[in-house]
Amino acid sequence: MLAVVRHEFAHHRYWHLTFLILGMFSTLLWTDFVAKSVGLDTSLGYIQIIQLLCVILVFVLLSRAFEEQADAYAVKDESTSAGSDAVLQEAVLSLSSALGAIAQAGNQSGDRTDVLHGTILQRQIKIEALVGCTLNATPIDKKVKWIQIAIVLSIVARIIL
Repeated sequence: MLAVVRHEFAHHRYWHLTFLILGMFSTLLWTDFVAKSVGLDTSLGYIQIIQLLCVILVFVLLSRAFEEQADAYAVKDESTSAGSDAVLQEAVLSLSSALGAIAQAGNQSGDRTDVLHGTILQRQIKIEALVGCTLNATPIDKKVKWIQIAIVLSIVARIIL
């Protein structure tokens, strides 16, 4: 249960909802800009459908990255609580078993794909790869930091242009 709480807390700590909204907003700004730049009327239904599909794609891609970061946070926080400066196998096992229990409670197999979360098995493999990783140097944290910077810069760039 604590592993799940840590995971959910990470969404708050890293402002995932805010960046999901900003990412979708940026997508709308840029698809609108591109459509108008090539002379398309953005009030046309097919343009709006394309914009909606782009927004959904961005939402899915960001959700996957944010879920991976929240998983990493959960194992890093548990490792920190145990006094370690690296991800511990015990922390990974804790979250991995919690993910398995959630899947089992929902009568889902571990290889069932959830659009926003991926599969339980993929998530377990990714967190297992973090064992021994220094707490301040997990690859997903760097990746998400650059994604968040890109989102902000894309909005600023669109406002300037």
